[in-house]
Amino acid sequence: MLKILFLILLINIKKLQCTSEIESLGCNDIESKSVTLRLKRHLFCDYDPSIRPITSIHTQLSVKVAFMPKMVEFNEHSNSLEFHTWLILTWDDAFLHWNPEDYENIEEYHVKSEEIWVPDFSVFNSGDLSVDQSGIGSTSCILLHNGTIQCAAARVYTTHCPADFANWPYDKHNCTLHFGSWMHFSDEMNFDFGPDSIMMDGFAQNYEWEVEVGQLSKFSELYHSEVDAMIFLNVILQRRPTRNSVIYITPAIILSTLTLTVLWLDSRSIERMAVSCCNFVCHLLCIFDLHWYLPSNGAISCPKILIFYEISICLAGFTLIFTSIIRKIDAITVPAPRWVASMTTQILNSPASHYLGIHFLQRKMQTSLSDDAENIEQLTSNKHQVWRECVIVLEWLGFIGVLLTYIILLAVLVPKSPTIENYTF
Repeated sequence: MLKILFLILLINIKKLQCTSEIESLGCNDIESKSVTLRLKRHLFCDYDPSIRPITSIHTQLSVKVAFMPKMVEFNEHSNSLEFHTWLILTWDDAFLHWNPEDYENIEEYHVKSEEIWVPDFSVFNSGDLSVDQSGIGSTSCILLHNGTIQCAAARVYTTHCPADFANWPYDKHNCTLHFGSWMHFSDEMNFDFGPDSIMMDGFAQNYEWEVEVGQLSKFSELYHSEVDAMIFLNVILQRRPTRNSVIYITPAIILSTLTLTVLWLDSRSIERMAVSCCNFVCHLLCIFDLHWYLPSNGAISCPKILIFYEISICLAGFTLIFTSIIRKIDAITVPAPRWVASMTTQILNSPASHYLGIHFLQRKMQTSLSDDAENIEQLTSNKHQVWRECVIVLEWLGFIGVLLTYIILLAVLVPKSPTIENYTF
């Protein structure tokens, strides 16, 4: 037992000797060799990144905001705008300052955003609540000796943008991003910006959209007893003329002309029925294709081109039914009622028929019948004459009505290609 106690005593004496030797050598004193380490310990020895860097609780902290947009993406189906940008925030930290002469004239120091207090600069009208869009994330910041901090962070802000496809495929959208602070009101923190806060030097234009980024604007809103200050940034998107104009605008004009051609053809010809059926089928195919291509996301208004095709297919169906009816009328052999003959005669003798040239057709038919002087009874016994004149009147009224309808539709509903000016940076 004594031997075991003696052995333990020797081990402890050996450990004490080793510890004394290490203490006599000293630790690796990096602070005496590195001025940067001394500066860091001076700045952050008693620093708390969760405390707003002001000396008085009633002091307003001013934060300067600047953007360097890189690109913009617009999702038509979700009505969301992705704004890719460099966010630059500049403010003064009252707790982080030093005298450069005490630290070998060091005037700036690089710090991580996690080590310092940063403003909770957030987007209010977020288009994706599953993504945290507050703050600036992890990035490097420049700290000057007077306490000024500047941080630049790459951010992607997703915001909701109500889409308006009324003038599709030449639609234009005005999206607004709302920025501000969730934690602090305007008396605690003020976001400020200058005339050069939007720097478009490295912006990459979109091939589908013509993008114009507006200037920043400020808006204050009273929330209970406090004033909440927000910053607005407008982004205007104008769709570039692409293949959509060729695929949907040009066929709309061609189908309109084809419908009028159906009414121009002779109702007794078989070609008119064939062209009328083909015209109706072409309308159906265009609407089916347009239905699958247009975004169905509950937009503000229905696309005008879709309304045009809807009315145009109704006119195409009308011409098909109208052709069948007048062909049936033209084949009637029974005597026409007196009111039909009277109304047809009044229309043919009206001043409007003289301007449209319908009276020439009537005169030609009457002349061809009056030349046969030997058989006057043929003129009176011709039961088909009145029905034929009625068909002529109906054809002209149908043609004029459809023509005026298409003129109004083309002027109101068919979107026009805008004049797009290149946005200079």
